[in-house]
Amino acid sequence: MFVSDPAFSGSVSRRQIWSDWNDALAVLQSAVTVHAMWVGGSFTTSKVDPGDVDVLYIVNADSVRGLQGQQEQKIVTIFNTPGRVKSELALNVDTYLLFWECIPFPLPPGMNGFQDHYYRARGYWDDWWQRVQQGPKGSSPVPADTLPRRGYLEVPVSDYII
Repeated sequence: MFVSDPAFSGSVSRRQIWSDWNDALAVLQSAVTVHAMWVGGSFTTSKVDPGDVDVLYIVNADSVRGLQGQQEQKIVTIFNTPGRVKSELALNVDTYLLFWECIPFPLPPGMNGFQDHYYRARGYWDDWWQRVQQGPKGSSPVPADTLPRRGYLEVPVSDYII
């Protein structure tokens, strides 16, 4: 829909961004288990020629902790550092990582460190993806920026397995 919809027939960037998005996923999957992606930004709007696509990859935390090879560790670092996928892999994808934890029984806040970190990170990203900056790009944030004004698209990639 975000590429072949008739509204985008005049786009000069969407097909390449779509290709870059698929290439980025393949690179990250070569290193860790990717469960889902939250997709947002101008690519998911009516803008005919967005500059990139914004993607939060939900990756299996255990697969990240179990990385042995330097190449796989480097891939995770590249995807978890803003701008590096663009600069080092030449892909028009802004990437972020959320490390999914298998938590059979959630404990109250403060009872388990990694649970607290995971829930805090998941809540942060959910809130962040719903915000729309009210001023021009690069302007200082204002209170109106905090209101939920948009959503994001969740794209399943693989089963959540233990």
